[in-house]
Amino acid sequence: MNRLLHALLPVKRRFATPVAPSAPPVADAADPGSPMARADRAMQAWLAEGGAGWRIASCRVLQAAAPLERPAFEVFEFVLAGKSGQPRVPPRRVLARCLPPESAAAAARKHVAVHAAALARDGLLAIPQPLHVDRAEAVLLQEPPGGRCLADHDDDDLHSLTGALERCGAALRELHELPATLLASSDDGSNAPVSIAAHVAALMRPAPFALAAQCAPLRRRVVQVMHDLMGAEADCGLVLPVPLNRALHPRQLFVAFDRVQFGDWEASGSGDAALDLAKLLMDVERRWPAHAEPLQAVLLRGWLAGGRHPALAPAEREQALATRLHLYRAFHALRRACKAYRIECAVLPGSGVHEEPAVPLGAMSLRRIGECLDAAELHLAACRRNLAVEGLPALP
Repeated sequence: MNRLLHALLPVKRRFATPVAPSAPPVADAADPGSPMARADRAMQAWLAEGGAGWRIASCRVLQAAAPLERPAFEVFEFVLAGKSGQPRVPPRRVLARCLPPESAAAAARKHVAVHAAALARDGLLAIPQPLHVDRAEAVLLQEPPGGRCLADHDDDDLHSLTGALERCGAALRELHELPATLLASSDDGSNAPVSIAAHVAALMRPAPFALAAQCAPLRRRVVQVMHDLMGAEADCGLVLPVPLNRALHPRQLFVAFDRVQFGDWEASGSGDAALDLAKLLMDVERRWPAHAEPLQAVLLRGWLAGGRHPALAPAEREQALATRLHLYRAFHALRRACKAYRIECAVLPGSGVHEEPAVPLGAMSLRRIGECLDAAELHLAACRRNLAVEGLPALP
């Protein structure tokens, strides 16, 4: 364990300043095709089928679709109250996830499948209860997550934060021990290894080479990072895939004493477990920079000791895990570079939303993207150093 932490921690930290989310725009319920109108129709249909005694009291936007984000979705919170004349009952909250019509069926299937698998396992991992899938409106209705949001933990209360992170690590390990074909990325549901190129195509918007084409001052560095990622993956070798969330974030993790709920499954798939773990390690570093190293150690400890087959591995396997974590931290740093450009395109007047937006970048945006590339290069260098160790084994 100590060797694994030692291998991960010398890399210089980046993204020390947390970024506050912007307020979601007000949805246009008057437009019949708007997400809010679709969510309202789905809710009305569900209530008509089996919601006698309930009425919609209010609705608000919880999460608005981000420009160029794929899969793009919006989340609404409905508050239901008892109808007049009915016995007085507490209000009920229901979330409506408006999904892209072309991927709604697959996204709903993944949510329902992972919920059933976690329920059968009866461990720490929990998934919000799906209530109804409206295929006509491409809307999934679900219970809201229970527990305290991980992002709401403050590092002033380290005891509470460390306990929450350790449980998150153990719950993530339980996800990675579920059947490998549960969230298979391939169309045929096969258990074939998933390459970084496949994750790039599914998760990065704009694509790195599109970013390189539009970001002339950093073009060579973006192309080089992509080239080095592919090379490092070839040297590490592919591993058999496990179910992945692929969009882990402290705002999507809800921690209770005996459960950890994962709230977002639209981007889920399969692949190397290090992809999920690396993402969460980077978010810990970004959100709680003053205590990043000990908190990352706690998260790793929870993952290594969690599940039914704890990964209390010998030093060689820990070294292999450290190498793959550097590989995927480089992947996520490049993903953040693409996101930084996407956000810039969204806020500039007249830029529009396109796959390859031609937007001139200011000095601050170039610096932000450059910092992401710095982090990617640092982790790739650490990955190469680990690969140079003679006899480094691959993870099973």
